[in-house]
Amino acid sequence: MIEICSFATRVDDCFSNCMFAHLTLTGTICACLEKQIVTGVSRSGAILHFIGWILALFIACLGGQHFINASDLIPEAIWASKWYNADVRLRRDLLLMMMRSQRDLNITAGPFGVVSYALFVSVLKTSYSILCMLTS
Repeated sequence: MIEICSFATRVDDCFSNCMFAHLTLTGTICACLEKQIVTGVSRSGAILHFIGWILALFIACLGGQHFINASDLIPEAIWASKWYNADVRLRRDLLLMMMRSQRDLNITAGPFGVVSYALFVSVLKTSYSILCMLTS
Protein backbone atom coordinates (compact mmCIF):
# COMPACT_ATOMS: atom_id res chain seq x y z
CA MET A 1 0.00 0.00 0.00
CA ILE A 2 2.89 2.33 0.74
CA GLU A 3 4.20 1.78 -2.79
CA ILE A 4 0.79 2.55 -4.28
CA CYS A 5 0.42 5.75 -2.25
CA SER A 6 3.94 6.92 -3.06
CA PHE A 7 3.36 6.18 -6.74
CA ALA A 8 0.14 8.21 -6.65
CA THR A 9 1.96 11.09 -4.99
CA ARG A 10 4.79 11.01 -7.54
CA VAL A 11 2.35 10.93 -10.47
CA ASP A 12 0.40 13.83 -9.02
CA ASP A 13 3.58 15.83 -8.39
CA CYS A 14 4.77 15.22 -11.94
CA PHE A 15 1.55 15.97 -13.76
CA SER A 16 -0.34 18.51 -11.65
CA ASN A 17 1.25 21.65 -13.13
CA CYS A 18 1.37 20.20 -16.64
CA MET A 19 -2.31 19.26 -16.48
CA PHE A 20 -3.18 22.74 -15.22
CA ALA A 21 -1.42 24.32 -18.20
CA HIS A 22 -2.94 21.79 -20.60
CA LEU A 23 -6.48 22.38 -19.36
CA THR A 24 -6.11 26.14 -19.40
CA LEU A 25 -4.88 26.09 -22.98
CA THR A 26 -7.38 23.48 -24.12
CA GLY A 27 -10.43 25.48 -23.04
CA THR A 28 -9.18 28.64 -24.73
CA ILE A 29 -7.90 27.01 -27.91
CA CYS A 30 -11.06 24.93 -28.33
CA ALA A 31 -13.16 28.08 -28.01
CA CYS A 32 -11.10 29.79 -30.71
CA LEU A 33 -11.39 26.74 -32.96
CA GLU A 34 -15.15 26.61 -32.34
CA LYS A 35 -15.39 30.25 -33.39
CA GLN A 36 -13.41 29.47 -36.50
CA ILE A 37 -15.80 26.60 -37.28
CA VAL A 38 -18.87 28.76 -36.67
CA THR A 39 -17.62 31.61 -38.85
CA GLY A 40 -16.64 29.19 -41.62
CA VAL A 41 -12.99 30.18 -41.96
CA SER A 42 -10.98 27.06 -42.91
CA ARG A 43 -13.68 24.91 -41.41
CA SER A 44 -12.23 21.46 -42.20
CA GLY A 45 -8.82 22.30 -40.74
CA ALA A 46 -10.42 23.79 -37.64
CA ILE A 47 -12.60 20.69 -37.16
CA LEU A 48 -9.58 18.38 -37.35
CA HIS A 49 -7.59 20.60 -34.99
CA PHE A 50 -10.54 20.77 -32.58
CA ILE A 51 -10.94 16.97 -32.61
CA GLY A 52 -7.23 16.59 -31.83
CA TRP A 53 -7.42 18.88 -28.79
CA ILE A 54 -10.60 17.23 -27.51
CA LEU A 55 -9.09 13.78 -28.00
CA ALA A 56 -5.94 14.73 -26.07
CA LEU A 57 -8.07 16.13 -23.26
CA PHE A 58 -10.27 13.04 -23.20
CA ILE A 59 -7.29 10.67 -23.03
CA ALA A 60 -5.86 12.60 -20.08
CA CYS A 61 -9.21 12.57 -18.27
CA LEU A 62 -9.72 8.90 -19.09
CA GLY A 63 -6.40 8.06 -17.45
CA GLY A 64 -7.30 10.08 -14.38
CA GLN A 65 -10.70 8.41 -14.13
CA HIS A 66 -9.14 4.95 -14.44
CA PHE A 67 -6.74 5.88 -11.64
CA ILE A 68 -9.68 6.86 -9.40
CA ASN A 69 -11.61 3.71 -10.29
CA ALA A 70 -8.60 1.50 -9.56
CA SER A 71 -8.14 3.11 -6.16
CA ASP A 72 -11.79 2.36 -5.37
CA LEU A 73 -11.13 -1.35 -5.91
CA ILE A 74 -8.44 -1.58 -3.21
CA PRO A 75 -10.75 -1.70 -0.15
CA GLU A 76 -13.12 -4.09 -1.92
CA ALA A 77 -10.24 -6.44 -2.70
CA ILE A 78 -9.03 -6.32 0.89
CA TRP A 79 -12.51 -6.99 2.23
CA ALA A 80 -13.07 -9.87 -0.20
CA SER A 81 -9.83 -11.55 0.86
CA LYS A 82 -9.81 -14.07 3.69
CA TRP A 83 -8.41 -11.50 6.10
CA TYR A 84 -10.09 -13.15 9.07
CA ASN A 85 -7.83 -16.21 8.65
CA ALA A 86 -4.64 -14.13 8.80
CA ASP A 87 -2.52 -13.53 11.86
CA VAL A 88 -3.15 -10.51 14.09
CA ARG A 89 -0.32 -8.39 12.67
CA LEU A 90 -1.52 -8.82 9.08
CA ARG A 91 -5.11 -8.07 10.09
CA ARG A 92 -3.93 -4.84 11.72
CA ASP A 93 -2.03 -3.89 8.58
CA LEU A 94 -5.07 -4.65 6.43
CA LEU A 95 -7.21 -2.49 8.70
CA LEU A 96 -4.78 0.39 8.28
CA MET A 97 -4.80 -0.13 4.52
CA MET A 98 -8.59 0.01 4.45
CA MET A 99 -8.58 3.18 6.53
CA ARG A 100 -6.09 4.82 4.15
CA SER A 101 -8.01 3.69 1.09
CA GLN A 102 -11.05 5.71 2.17
CA ARG A 103 -9.39 8.64 0.37
CA ASP A 104 -9.27 8.27 -3.40
CA LEU A 105 -5.96 8.32 -5.20
CA ASN A 106 -6.13 10.91 -7.95
CA ILE A 107 -4.25 13.25 -10.23
CA THR A 108 -4.97 16.91 -9.76
CA ALA A 109 -4.84 19.66 -12.32
CA GLY A 110 -3.75 22.54 -10.15
CA PRO A 111 -6.73 24.54 -8.85
CA PHE A 112 -9.08 22.99 -11.44
CA GLY A 113 -9.51 19.87 -9.34
CA VAL A 114 -9.22 16.17 -9.99
CA VAL A 115 -8.57 14.88 -13.51
CA SER A 116 -11.68 12.84 -14.35
CA TYR A 117 -14.69 12.73 -16.64
CA ALA A 118 -16.24 15.59 -14.66
CA LEU A 119 -13.25 17.79 -15.45
CA PHE A 120 -13.55 16.88 -19.14
CA VAL A 121 -17.14 18.13 -19.16
CA SER A 122 -16.12 21.21 -17.20
CA VAL A 123 -13.47 22.15 -19.76
CA LEU A 124 -15.99 21.67 -22.58
CA LYS A 125 -18.44 23.95 -20.77
CA THR A 126 -15.70 26.52 -20.29
CA SER A 127 -14.80 26.46 -23.97
CA TYR A 128 -18.47 26.93 -24.87
CA SER A 129 -18.70 29.89 -22.48
CA ILE A 130 -15.63 31.46 -24.06
CA LEU A 131 -17.15 30.84 -27.51
CA CYS A 132 -20.33 32.65 -26.45
CA MET A 133 -18.24 35.55 -25.20
CA LEU A 134 -16.23 35.68 -28.47
CA THR A 135 -19.32 35.65 -30.68
CA SER A 136 -21.31 38.24 -28.73
